[in-house]
Amino acid sequence: MNNSKKAKIRQDKIRDMLLTQDVVTIHEFCEKLHASEATIRNDLTFLESQHVLKRVLGGAISTEGTPRNTSLHLRTALYNEDKQNIAAYAVKHYIEPGMTIALDAGTTCRFIAQALVESKIPVQVITNNFHAASILMKGEQIDLFLAGGRIDRNHGSCHDDNTLDMINSIHCDRFFLSPNGIDSEAQVTSTAIDEHAAKMAFIHQSDQIILVADHSKIGKSAIKVICRLEDAAVLITDQQADRDELQKIEQCGLHVEQA
Repeated sequence: MNNSKKAKIRQDKIRDMLLTQDVVTIHEFCEKLHASEATIRNDLTFLESQHVLKRVLGGAISTEGTPRNTSLHLRTALYNEDKQNIAAYAVKHYIEPGMTIALDAGTTCRFIAQALVESKIPVQVITNNFHAASILMKGEQIDLFLAGGRIDRNHGSCHDDNTLDMINSIHCDRFFLSPNGIDSEAQVTSTAIDEHAAKMAFIHQSDQIILVADHSKIGKSAIKVICRLEDAAVLITDQQADRDELQKIEQCGLHVEQA
């Protein structure tokens, strides 16, 4: 078997791994495919040029139909009903008049913004989520702070030094965090490397972390660890979430509620 044929077989296996796991580290590729780090990096470079995957620090993420790696427009359209249910539940049970809350750049937080406007609950909100902010502007009862800076068009968010300065100036009662993965290893993770500092700043400035994640994120792991499950107060997910995966998460000490 010549080298090109071996490479093709190996690259097909890389695609299969990404479609199954969504996010895979260099170490995992090397271990599973019995290949050197240099070989795997070359494969990833080639597959990225074919728009099969996107390389991130320490590994790769799929661009072949997974919700966390598609365009902003498509990610917003995925699991709409589930995200709406999560948002309505979060606003009803976890937002009270007079609170100061933070919304991160995740698409689920846009639905929280809409539910909050419709609820007419008077609150103060800070967010670096440009699209959530545009929705929140319609709520006359909402005192809105946009943690601005340079707009990342791919994610519809701000996450530079100016963003961090604004976040660090406001103390929040609750931070609604929409991660890319929540796994049974007690980790809350993200593929949004550029947004990591903003998420960490929101965590530092908030009394409680409320995780909001649709079923596609449960049992999945992304490359960048945001926090551990014990750092959060609750996970709000939808009714389609895998019960076995939720039990594993609950065994790590996190309270789970299904909208």
